[in-house]
Amino acid sequence: MRWSSSAGALAVLCVAACGRSGPATTPPVAAAQTGVDDEAPVAEEAPPAEPKRDWPATCGTAGLSLDGYRWIPADARGAVSIVVAAPETAAALATLAAHGRQPEHGLPITVAFAVTQWPIVVPVLGSLLDSVGLQPHEWVYVVPARGPAFAWVVRTDCDLDEALARIEESWGLVGRRRVGGVVASTPPDGSRGDGTLHDPPKAGEAPSEPERDPPAFPYDVVFASGGRVALVPHGHGDVFLTMLNDTTATDAWTRNFDALAPAPVRGVLSGRALVGSRTENPSATILRALPDAVHVDVMVEASASP
Repeated sequence: MRWSSSAGALAVLCVAACGRSGPATTPPVAAAQTGVDDEAPVAEEAPPAEPKRDWPATCGTAGLSLDGYRWIPADARGAVSIVVAAPETAAALATLAAHGRQPEHGLPITVAFAVTQWPIVVPVLGSLLDSVGLQPHEWVYVVPARGPAFAWVVRTDCDLDEALARIEESWGLVGRRRVGGVVASTPPDGSRGDGTLHDPPKAGEAPSEPERDPPAFPYDVVFASGGRVALVPHGHGDVFLTMLNDTTATDAWTRNFDALAPAPVRGVLSGRALVGSRTENPSATILRALPDAVHVDVMVEASASP
């Protein structure tokens, strides 16, 4: 799949998630029209920002897949693999999105809603990853049993310090080293749209709760062992890093994926659909999406713990 420009992708991603921008400056023409005195005191200019580094186009090796699926949390409610580099993936995602809008889609309801957005979300995230040199062959969408509602996971062999520097520079995040990995997120001090800065109450008004802007970047980025990089909703990075470092992982998810026939989009999900469920209590649902068809079947003897 080919991605659009990263600037356009970030604009789409932040339509509903980005906070307010900083104060606008008055252009010279507008200043003249408003009668601003040319001799008025001029505020001291901020020091120029450091120029961005000229990074290579790729950070590490392009086209890596996840090294198996044993890392998926044992109690995860689902996992879907997307071969983003395959030429037929865009058509498969469009077919899956149309299937998710059908009354009898047979999928867990939260996943059915998510897949309807993937023809937009996947290219946007792909463009963002490409902007920092990450060009994976495979993504895995994980539905954890707790913590974040979802996580997108890829693998890279890029040097950790370089990958973190690229993300901090391009996405405006700050990395924090944790046991077993690094979590990069929007800083909480308001410097990039996620602070609590607000106008003081007027005379006679009771102070209100601090107004918190949405984060400037809506994801935390998690760097875990094995070269895994995850994007999770803002504020959930530490929780998901702990899940990835859980030593109780089993081979259940590997066996599940090994049992699936190849497809651009394929996965195993647990939980009943509100409509279209094929059994009263299926142990797991098998999903395979092709450019011209979607197959949803019941895995009677699923290995996944849910």
